Amino acid sequence: SFKRNLNLYVISQDQDNNLINSNIIIKNNLKNWLQKYKMLNDTIDILDAKIININLSFEIVSSNMKNKYDVLQRCLEVVQNFFKVKMNIGQTFDLASVYSLLNRVDGVVDTTKVKLEVNNSTGYSQISFNLDEYITPDNKSIIIPQDYILEIKNISTDIKGSVL
Repeated sequence: SFKRNLNLYVISQDQDNNLINSNIIIKNNLKNWLQKYKMLNDTIDILDAKIININLSFEIVSSNMKNKYDVLQRCLEVVQNFFKVKMNIGQTFDLASVYSLLNRVDGVVDTTKVKLEVNNSTGYSQISFNLDEYITPDNKSIIIPQDYILEIKNISTDIKGSVL
């Protein structure tokens, strides 16, 4: 724009690898470092990304040839491992990749549902966000605004599955 203003959204992790807002020292260090590389007329605003804590639930159909609870346990492990890597700020959430991931688990006949819900309970971010407003028309992705980041805070409790 003619104002030459740049917005940089940042996020940090605490000792438990949970997302938190970056402190002022980190922001000042970034600003000082960027001063060397920006154009003279540019201004840089370093802002906190808004954290959206989510729960993920899924429903699978198990093969009759396999123990359905063993299949469900393998699915939970696969999804939990997948989400150990934190998402990026503004990263689209690809529901189709979760379906694909689950359908590749031995003993899964089909994945019938994958659902995300915002978790605003105690100890979680209080950001109000309607995921339904950002889902693509084909229901395969959720487009996340460039100043937000999704997080599954507690992998072991915020991911749930059921088996048919």
